[in-house]
Amino acid sequence: MSEEFWNWRFEKNPHGIPIIKLAFLNERLVGNYLLHPVRMKWNKKSIRPLFSMTIMIDPDFSGKGIMTNLATQVYESACSNNFDFIFVFVNNNSKYLFTKKLDFKQLQIMSELSFDTHQVIDFKSNLYCEKIDFFDDSFSNFYNEQIDNQDYIIVPRTKEYLNWRYVKHPEISYYCYQILLNGTLQGFFILKIYQNKTCHIVDFFIKNSEDVYKSMISASISFCKERSLSNLTLWVNRQLPLYSFLQNIGFHASEQLTYFIVNKLNPIKFDRILFDYDKWYLTMGNSDVY
Repeated sequence: MSEEFWNWRFEKNPHGIPIIKLAFLNERLVGNYLLHPVRMKWNKKSIRPLFSMTIMIDPDFSGKGIMTNLATQVYESACSNNFDFIFVFVNNNSKYLFTKKLDFKQLQIMSELSFDTHQVIDFKSNLYCEKIDFFDDSFSNFYNEQIDNQDYIIVPRTKEYLNWRYVKHPEISYYCYQILLNGTLQGFFILKIYQNKTCHIVDFFIKNSEDVYKSMISASISFCKERSLSNLTLWVNRQLPLYSFLQNIGFHASEQLTYFIVNKLNPIKFDRILFDYDKWYLTMGNSDVY
């Protein structure tokens, strides 16, 4: 990590100050574990989770219990500060550590929907897609209006979050678009180019309308064709109507070796939905990888 990325991700994060524990041998830093807050909501109720992001142990000190010791201290701090749970996206190498040693529970192997952009799709829509450089109050208002119709654990898509996460990212270029109908916002989506071959729809929050779906996908495919990108991908909860729409037009699902796992810290009222993956609104942008 560059210093610039570290400062953006942790010091300038609008969701709060991270919890971090460091392990030293004399003056030599040999390990760290960091969690940072993420504001989430479910059914208009605020939830206080932490995102487990960086665990690093000096290779000369692996296998000495440093990581589990740091994790114990970090989780104690999280509990004493009344955080509700910890979530993390891990690969196959890290899964054992979290699920067997740190008591995380696997919710899902993440599924990616992908589309070959060489296919021809002819959509007609009265909607207009427009590239934007920043998010203003209209996006916060749109989120607040639409969330009443959603029953998911979700990171609120406010202008503060969207500008921090995508516009102000110090190292990655994102392409942000709004969808309009007669000048009225119908949603937004955010694209990212990966290895000059793939376009990820890393985030989206849109009205549940087939015309809106068509507008987002049509604009994304055009984006790919203009840049000779052969594949368009995204994460979509299977319970959303968008998922069925995408399958019907030729998107195919494939499981990745990315696991979404959760560790509950304190007794909470929403136990019944916390471990139900279908109750989560997750896009690629919720992961630190994309």
